[in-house]
Amino acid sequence: MISLENISIRYNKVLIKKSSMIIHDNSVTLIKGLSGSGKTTLLYRIGLISKEKKLRYVWDNINIHSLSPSKIDELRRYKVGYVFQDFCLFEEMSVYENIEYYCRAAHQPIDLQKAVEVLKIVQIEDFLDCKTKNLSNGEKQRLAIACAIVKDPEVIILDEPTSALDEDNEKIVFSILQRLAHEKGKMVVIASHSYICDDYADYIYTIKNQELFLEKQTETKAIEKKNRKNISSMFIVYYLKQYFKNHPFINILMTSILIFGGICSLCIQGLIQDTLNQLDSKLNSISENQLLILGSQGNSIQLYNGKDIEQNILDKIQSLKGIKKIYPLYNLSVELNNDIYPVYPIFNENQLDGKLFKQYNSQRNLYLSYLVALRLDQWDEQVILSRFIYNDNKTIQTLENVNGVLAIGKSSGYTDNLNYVLMDYQKIVELAKNNHISPTKNAFVLFADNLESIQSISKTISNQFHLEVVEHFQNVNDLLNMKYQTISSMSTEKVFVVILSVILFLYLSYWNMKKRQKEFVLLYVNGISHFELISIIFVDLFIKIIIALCITLISCELLDKLIFTIFNTKEVISYFLRTVFIVVIGLLLISIGFIKNIDPEETLRN
Repeated sequence: MISLENISIRYNKVLIKKSSMIIHDNSVTLIKGLSGSGKTTLLYRIGLISKEKKLRYVWDNINIHSLSPSKIDELRRYKVGYVFQDFCLFEEMSVYENIEYYCRAAHQPIDLQKAVEVLKIVQIEDFLDCKTKNLSNGEKQRLAIACAIVKDPEVIILDEPTSALDEDNEKIVFSILQRLAHEKGKMVVIASHSYICDDYADYIYTIKNQELFLEKQTETKAIEKKNRKNISSMFIVYYLKQYFKNHPFINILMTSILIFGGICSLCIQGLIQDTLNQLDSKLNSISENQLLILGSQGNSIQLYNGKDIEQNILDKIQSLKGIKKIYPLYNLSVELNNDIYPVYPIFNENQLDGKLFKQYNSQRNLYLSYLVALRLDQWDEQVILSRFIYNDNKTIQTLENVNGVLAIGKSSGYTDNLNYVLMDYQKIVELAKNNHISPTKNAFVLFADNLESIQSISKTISNQFHLEVVEHFQNVNDLLNMKYQTISSMSTEKVFVVILSVILFLYLSYWNMKKRQKEFVLLYVNGISHFELISIIFVDLFIKIIIALCITLISCELLDKLIFTIFNTKEVISYFLRTVFIVVIGLLLISIGFIKNIDPEETLRN
């Protein structure tokens, strides 16, 4: 038995004020009244759909409002069946699938035989495999009744259940409902304008002058209630299976957005990596990847004037990651027209492309700086150098042909002075060995693997070994800034694509939730809790993410073979983890806010 006290209903005006009613076991209770008098709202209160907390609601001596929300959800799921005025059926499902849905929602067993038996009661067993949307209104109404009774609830609530039926079919439906009450022990509550229902009702309440009057009461024979065991099932999985089956377009569209965002972002990442590879190659071609290491000198830094660098320190430097080779320098100069010019080495690692004003022949043994050639006024290959000086005191006579002139303003990197001569390092070593001259111990040239290694090696040598480091062979900061600007520009494009994809996905998710609002209310009415509704949304999201990830991995594998060669699985999964994190947080906030703010009464009225 259900007892309701202090029933008050107001919509713009007072409809019912401080009334009460009792719904008896194994009886049919009819609620009558004019349109807009509050009948439907009263049904929502009886069916635990309304959020109203002021009335006193007692079910089998238990105050409903003393129960937790989850317990109330269980009552709606297992003990209450509904037939709404607009049926609230799943139009895209078949008749059998609607029956199956209601059984699974209530954790009831279902098979073909049980479905047929229930449909026979309402006389639509021949439509078992028909799509619900193809049924007539009368057939839909009977299907809605079948869906309500198939879950074997204690209370069956019906709002105008025969509005679309003729008189003969009305009698059939009311007779069915009466048998359910008298033979199965159900509490059947009906709101109806039909005068035929009066003959089948055991109790009749009429809403008049803002009050609820009991006009008819008939004692009914008590029936012993049977306790049933609820059979659990994976309802969420079943529901989502039906949802994906019946709404393929929106699901494909939302999954495609994730795939599109993933592939576009990864293609941009591929272009970034490809561009960086080309840029690294170009930077390394114009960068010497060269450092000059000098012994500590105090405030004034001059070549060959520092302290000697010990061999054990050199060994430690040589072991640093990214170092290719270390060369000792020779203190060498050359005398030309009574002027002395420093001679610096050309190593095999040095590139001369784009750095020459003139190249006389294919040899690269000896080059004059532009200012030296200008001072000598020598611009052809007839120039011969003959007087070389080691360590400022050891003069060696030898004839060496000049092979070219360096470009205007080309610095040596060793000093800022533009008056100098470059000579092949192997030639310098050969002359020194032939004359028993040793290299200096306070100046060394180091070559690294690439431009990025230069910075880390320079900091390590300076901070750890306290040596002077000269980086003038390449403008490291400018070169790296150019690289990082390129990365930043293209990364911005990738972030934009990710954000656009996330926004589109979240917008579609919200739009889809709004479109499915009545569907969610129907789930709520059938006892699905707010938490379970949010779980349905997130399981749906998880399925889309897994599908999108698999398709993106396959697509990237194809792109990897056809276009790029830089994709890897870790990169793809990393993208999805970042994107999914944003999507999950956004969807969590949206879904919680949306589900919590759904008003079942308002939704069912519209």
